[in-house]
Amino acid sequence: MEEPVSRAPLDLSFSEQDHIVRAGAGAGKTFNLVACVYESFKHFRALDSEQMPRFVLTTFTRKATQELRERMVLKACELEDQEFFQFVTEPGYLTISTIHGVLGQFLKEFGHLFQMDLSFQILEGQEEKDLLEHLAREWIVENSEQFHWMEEFGRNRLVAMLKSFHYQYGKNAELRPPSFDEAWSHTQKYIESLRDELRSLVEEGMKGLEDEPYMKALQDLHGFLEVWDLDIELELPPLPRKTKRESFPVQLHEQLQEKIKKFKAHVNELITDPGMLEGLVDQWTSFYDFALGFSQKVRSHKEAQGMVTLSDLENQVAEILEKSPYLGKIFSENFEFWLVDEFQDTSSQQLKILNHLIGNRPRFVVGDPQQSIYLFRGAEAQIFMEEWERISSTQGRNSLLEVNYRSQGSLLQFFNEVMSPFDQFSGMEAHHPDLFDGAVATFLEGEDEEDELRGIYTRVLELCGEHRKWDEICVLGRTHEDLFQVATYLKNKGVPTHVHSPSGFLTRREVQDALSLYKFLINPHDNLNLLQVLRSPWLKVEDQILVDWMSERSKSLWMQVESLESPPSPIETLKSARKQSLELGLLRSFMNLMEDIQFIEHSSSFDPSGRVEANIWKLVGQLKELEKRPGSHPLDILNSIGDESDAVAATEPNCVNLMTIHGSKGLEFDHVIFPRLGKRFQLSKRGIMAFSSDGRRFVFSQKDEDDGALVCTMEKAWIEDQRIREREEVERWFYVALTRARLTVSMSWSRNQLYDSSWVDLFALKEFKNDRCQRREGPFEERDSVEIQQNFGDPRSPFQDLQVDVDAHGRESFSQMKSKKDQSWSYQGLKRKYESQAMGIHWHRVFEALKFSDGSALSEDQDFLMGLDSPPLVEILENGHVEWGFQAKEGGRILEGQIDLWGIDGENRLWVIDYKTGSSKSSEQAIAQVKFYLWILRKKGLTPSEFKWSVIYPFEEKVLEGSMSDQDFKDLEIEFGFAQ
Repeated sequence: MEEPVSRAPLDLSFSEQDHIVRAGAGAGKTFNLVACVYESFKHFRALDSEQMPRFVLTTFTRKATQELRERMVLKACELEDQEFFQFVTEPGYLTISTIHGVLGQFLKEFGHLFQMDLSFQILEGQEEKDLLEHLAREWIVENSEQFHWMEEFGRNRLVAMLKSFHYQYGKNAELRPPSFDEAWSHTQKYIESLRDELRSLVEEGMKGLEDEPYMKALQDLHGFLEVWDLDIELELPPLPRKTKRESFPVQLHEQLQEKIKKFKAHVNELITDPGMLEGLVDQWTSFYDFALGFSQKVRSHKEAQGMVTLSDLENQVAEILEKSPYLGKIFSENFEFWLVDEFQDTSSQQLKILNHLIGNRPRFVVGDPQQSIYLFRGAEAQIFMEEWERISSTQGRNSLLEVNYRSQGSLLQFFNEVMSPFDQFSGMEAHHPDLFDGAVATFLEGEDEEDELRGIYTRVLELCGEHRKWDEICVLGRTHEDLFQVATYLKNKGVPTHVHSPSGFLTRREVQDALSLYKFLINPHDNLNLLQVLRSPWLKVEDQILVDWMSERSKSLWMQVESLESPPSPIETLKSARKQSLELGLLRSFMNLMEDIQFIEHSSSFDPSGRVEANIWKLVGQLKELEKRPGSHPLDILNSIGDESDAVAATEPNCVNLMTIHGSKGLEFDHVIFPRLGKRFQLSKRGIMAFSSDGRRFVFSQKDEDDGALVCTMEKAWIEDQRIREREEVERWFYVALTRARLTVSMSWSRNQLYDSSWVDLFALKEFKNDRCQRREGPFEERDSVEIQQNFGDPRSPFQDLQVDVDAHGRESFSQMKSKKDQSWSYQGLKRKYESQAMGIHWHRVFEALKFSDGSALSEDQDFLMGLDSPPLVEILENGHVEWGFQAKEGGRILEGQIDLWGIDGENRLWVIDYKTGSSKSSEQAIAQVKFYLWILRKKGLTPSEFKWSVIYPFEEKVLEGSMSDQDFKDLEIEFGFAQ
């Protein structure tokens, strides 16, 4: 084993000079940033022991600000430094914020000088998208004379164009379409550059060429290119046919063929006629006026409503500082020191603003251009190196951290080798020696996508070991679809998984339950919401009672139940909460209600990680913030949390983590798995609009009479430039994903999904060789599911009546039990299931409608149902239960499901009826399902004269039916392990 590499510590003593640090992956960036804050704090305290200094530390994401706060507090506790603890916990001393938080602080301080509403509300994510969508549609309707744009582009593209224009115009008020002279000049130069590229290749090929026929052809081609311009028809002299002559230049011939093909394609798809180009310029100019009006409408609306988006913060601060740069100097004097984290994700506009706000104050900048992956948010990776050169040229301090403290030696060597062909990456040195002698990189190639998933599952089992340390494994994906596919397969195999989503907070069960209580206090007459409250475990009212109440109500269920002479205790609890809301306010009464019904204790009783409780407190915190916001409505919370992610759990559960590459920034895991590497990565194509790199010009293409596209050279060139930047970022994505690993990386793809412009292609992974790499090719063996034994220790809830003996993972439906028994899973099967879901919903609606109508409006296929004698469908619909959900506890498991239709006929026979939209050829599982439902009803104590089942196939007009005896029920219990 090698000894760890030792390096001198970074000099973090305070200096009046600017200091920039380039810290590669795993080089201790955050460690050094925290240390710099501490050293600078000590410096200023030595200068003035009476007054605390004031620092600003900006970073790119709110998640990073939270991590930095925690690391600062931890540092203070480790040092047992009370003064430093006070410094890092008081926002008045150390401001840790995103750059947009700092901009908001600037506007709060100086916005009144420009008649700004200082109580502005910041719009983000879905709220901002919804607002722009709404205003764009309004603008189109208000300007009916501009409907020709709808005919040209369609509504969706037109709305997208207006939104795109508004965003770019906000960043640069000089945005406008190019003039005809600009466009035509660019066309000529662009075509000339294409011609020069081809001519240069021809000239290079002529050097030393010995094949005389081929030399003659190249001379003709070169002569044509010398005189060709846009006034001459493009008829290139042909190349000779490929022959077996020894002197024939095969490689040159293939290069020229490919180059000529691309040259012709480019010229043919571009507008090279001045008249056509002039017409397109007129279209750009006309659209500019239309879009400018929309942008002004959006600005007026947001000003009237006191709304500001994140891009508005940047634009408005930039505008103010442009007019009054002295305000930036005044603001900078509030702070002694500025620190900028994740500098590689900064845009040119943000840097310009920061330079104004920091002024002459010293700055400490840290980042890594190799990890810049936020191009879609305006990040410009080259800005880091430009700042590096600026600070170096002004006698500042430059530091390069090249030692990786995260990954073991052989794994880091693999990173260095696989990234070596790319100029933007530099290798790092390992601090840790190798921890084992086996393979550190594994390539998995499946026959198809499902086989690839089998290979991933096998690899997961190997990595987790006998002790089942699932949480040491992380699956990183480019898209949520990739993550969903892997998570679904692993979950069906019994592997515990946690998909980290950037949103989804609103969909959490505990958040929805808490919001139902909150919405009740706002509007108790929302019948659907009230039913949700009254069917919850903490305010449980029996379903039959609710049915009786609903059948007797007029309009408001609440008006009816609150006037009951002897209401159940849940109603009394809600009445008390409603009364409190009028006396104490909405938020206080909401919190009291949760306390009265022990909501947090109940909700978190099956959650040892603390995530449920953390989510509830996160919701309460956001409600408090909403309460402080002037002009807000209580239900605005539904919009503001739409893009929120889960709160951080107190104890992370032991499960495989799945997240996007962006979500993994700053994290590390023992083992990283990177699936679907054979798929193409998406680069920009000709689409909505194109903008110049300086943001001052825009163009778009237009359809001609033959439904083709009229594309100008500006659009072509700008998109090509954007694709170059995107391709460079794709390389950085791969680097970020790999460098999350401490011990091993595993990369997978499938042979039937292996394309050019994929990571396998870009990094030549199929040809890559390394002594510590291993390759495995499918087909992979189908492995058995794992048996998970969860030990949660003592229940979190102190209430004995909640301490059930059911495992938190013991909630099962019939299909889940059946799939466990079969031990099989198919991704294609899952896809077919979702494709047929819409038809299933249709028939569910038919059954529900038949419950409450006479069926007179049925279609022919639906009329078949009403004509059945057996089962007696009409009779059961009138007296039975449609879409009847159930839960039952059996054998330490909670069983749940939903029965399409069941009821008892006039002969006291109990019928369970299911309807299927598929083929009756695969009826075995459907029959097993209805038999299982009969067993559930029997367990609930029902004693009919006979238990009958029926499966209906409406499209085939086919009915299967039968009955179950006592012996049948006993056999079923044995099959599913319920026998005593």
